[in-house]
Amino acid sequence: MGQQQLLLIVLSVIIVGVAIAVGVNMFQSSAVDANRQAMITDLVNYSAKAQR
Repeated sequence: MGQQQLLLIVLSVIIVGVAIAVGVNMFQSSAVDANRQAMITDLVNYSAKAQR
């Protein structure tokens, strides 16, 4: 393999790795948001039951 081909392979691996890391980070952020929203909904429901 030529030096240029090796450089392109290394750059491709780095770009794919960064893309995967960003995707995982976005997924975790979304999961935290969903859990927070679910807890808020539960607390609102409990407070509504307590007021009855």
